Amino acid sequence: MNFVRRLLSNGTGLLLVLGGYFLVLQEAFPEGGWAQTILHLGVLFLSGYFLGELGSLARLPRVVCYLAAGILLGGSGLHWVGKNELEDLTSVNDLALGLIAYGAGMHLEWSVLRPKIYLVTLFVGFLPLLVFTGIMGLFFFAGNALLAGFPPAMTQSLPLLLAGVAMSLSPASTIAVIRGMRSKGVFSETVLSIVVAVDLVVIVLFALILARTADGLPHTNYTEASMVAELVVSLGLGGILGWLLNRGGGHGPAMARFWLVVSALALASVTRQTTVYLMVHYQFAFHIEPIIVCLVAGVYLRNASRAPEEFERAITWLSIPVFVVFFAMAGAVMRLDVLADHWPLAGLVFLVRWAGLEAGSRLAAWMGGETPSLRGLYGRAFLPQAGVSILLAMEVSRRIPDWGMEASAVLLAVIAVNELVGPAALQWMLGKAKAVKAA
Repeated sequence: MNFVRRLLSNGTGLLLVLGGYFLVLQEAFPEGGWAQTILHLGVLFLSGYFLGELGSLARLPRVVCYLAAGILLGGSGLHWVGKNELEDLTSVNDLALGLIAYGAGMHLEWSVLRPKIYLVTLFVGFLPLLVFTGIMGLFFFAGNALLAGFPPAMTQSLPLLLAGVAMSLSPASTIAVIRGMRSKGVFSETVLSIVVAVDLVVIVLFALILARTADGLPHTNYTEASMVAELVVSLGLGGILGWLLNRGGGHGPAMARFWLVVSALALASVTRQTTVYLMVHYQFAFHIEPIIVCLVAGVYLRNASRAPEEFERAITWLSIPVFVVFFAMAGAVMRLDVLADHWPLAGLVFLVRWAGLEAGSRLAAWMGGETPSLRGLYGRAFLPQAGVSILLAMEVSRRIPDWGMEASAVLLAVIAVNELVGPAALQWMLGKAKAVKAA
């Protein structure tokens, strides 16, 4: 009975939102005004929310449902939310970027990581290495066939971007599955530690990859020294930001939420303006990465803050509405025609990533002295992709105006497959590891 009630109420809510927009609201607000921006924001949120509730009844990942809502409203569906409308919602992207990076950093707790540091270090080394090598090897041997039909500029960078996104895992999905199964044990704790540590490294690596291909900057003066300088400055600013947030936001949940929002939006704006200013006035390519800054700040808040729980609750509270809109926006830029044209590419990248995760996990577990019965379970436990991966794909779309949306569509297609298959695979591995708490 409860199932039927939830099905009817959420289905009716979704129909009312879509019908109201189509019949009344679309014509009631002036084109390009603040009112219409708020309208699109509301439609994306409500559609994503109701579709997520409907999907949860079928045990589908909510992230996939939010993406589906965006696809329905975007260029591959009803064409109600296009590129121009999404550009008006840039602040949502900036805020989601900051919250995802803050949250990833907040999951790295040294006291939990320290007993497993050798094993985790092996996984952090082998997983990204073998996944990246596998994807690049795929394009080395079959690149001409897989990249046929893409713009010439895109064929040079897409393999690198695909390999970068393929390395990322999903702390959010991993935590959701572990909590949903009430799983407690060495295996589940080790998996979560590895996922968080790998994503910290991958975010840094992807920021460096993107800096080499994005922004339309003439990289003739952009050297390895520039990349190292950007990384050092971003890491240093992250530590400073974490200290400032600890000083200003550790006085209750309301203050924590306020400073997290202000810092994420201000950081994105300032770094963007700084990049443009240096390029225009000094022809100097230098990009401070907000992702890295917020990531390091999150690590600081978890391990050095006076009240890390307040910041964790604040991030969770803020994430619910922001992430619904963010993932719906990601779906709106997805182009199903690109996926239809290049589905062999998406499928092969998924399979090669899986193989890289399996090989890297088995090698790291063997070298780390892991229990033989657990060595074969890790690879499939790392299949899920969600928040961080989608964030990286959206950054490609935002930072590369010429062909970024087309590249992002391919990236998001691969991520969607991993998010559909991954949680079920992780749940299966946790069960096989006998890490599920008895009900």
